[in-house]
Amino acid sequence: MIQLAICDDRMADIQKLLAYAGWFTEKHPEIPLKAESFTSPYELLQAVNDRGGFDLYLLDVLMPHLSGIDIARRIRKRGETAEILFLTTSREYALEAFGVK
Repeated sequence: MIQLAICDDRMADIQKLLAYAGWFTEKHPEIPLKAESFTSPYELLQAVNDRGGFDLYLLDVLMPHLSGIDIARRIRKRGETAEILFLTTSREYALEAFGVK
């Protein structure tokens, strides 16, 4: 089962991403997917600390307090090799995002 974490401060964006995840599950029942969403970077990091990491992270780059890139750095510090996708409309963060793989 693929464990997916979505972190975005906008609930409307989370709902869209959850809908995409649901669509993927319908089209590919052979690939089980469990999606969990977070509106706060701190909630996501607490879940990671409490239960362990996810297989895939979808992280909004621009959020209050911690950016998606900051979250990714903390996830990588734990030694996790999960896939991380950054969500943003701002090109200016591309190079910084590549720095956390």
